[in-house]
Amino acid sequence: MTGKKFQLRIITPVGKKVDEQVDMVIMRCIDGDWGVLAGHDKRSGVLSCGDIRIIQEGNERRISARGGIAENQDDVLTILTQEALLYE
Repeated sequence: MTGKKFQLRIITPVGKKVDEQVDMVIMRCIDGDWGVLAGHDKRSGVLSCGDIRIIQEGNERRISARGGIAENQDDVLTILTQEALLYE
């Protein structure tokens, strides 16, 4: 891994759930899994219901999302979802 980070924002109708620098995000889209690293090309996708895996400093945590859309642009990944629940 290059050590570069990018900004992840996960937003629901009730507000921001995540707004932080991360190493990698892997999410389930309707056409397959999508992994994002710093410097990734501009892209957008439609999320299925499933986990968003956030990798940071070698640790992984998961957030359950109920569909939505994701857009990556200029080292900012924005995920808009109806619901996001952090696993404890």
